[in-house]
Amino acid sequence: NNVTCWNSEILAPEKGGNVTLTLSLGKKYELTYVSLQFCNKKPHSMAILKSMDHGKSWQPFQYYSGDCSRVWGRDHRVAISRANEQEALCLDSHLKDGSGTST
Repeated sequence: NNVTCWNSEILAPEKGGNVTLTLSLGKKYELTYVSLQFCNKKPHSMAILKSMDHGKSWQPFQYYSGDCSRVWGRDHRVAISRANEQEALCLDSHLKDGSGTST
């Protein structure tokens, strides 16, 4: 099992700031599922963005937060439908085991 970890310092909410990790896949892929395994504490909130023009512009792929409404302005209880299946939703499921850092 080959596991690679990227680490950053934990950012305090009052300091602000972001941690960015950019992966270039080298060619076009259609992603239908993304799985993240955290080596340390999970972030309270994060967004996965996608680019379809080699990083010139970015759009949301998925939001995650323990407080989707406050952090991203989105409800975490939205049912997936044909009308919103292409829309980036906000989930809080990454924190279900309670190991996320609080803000």
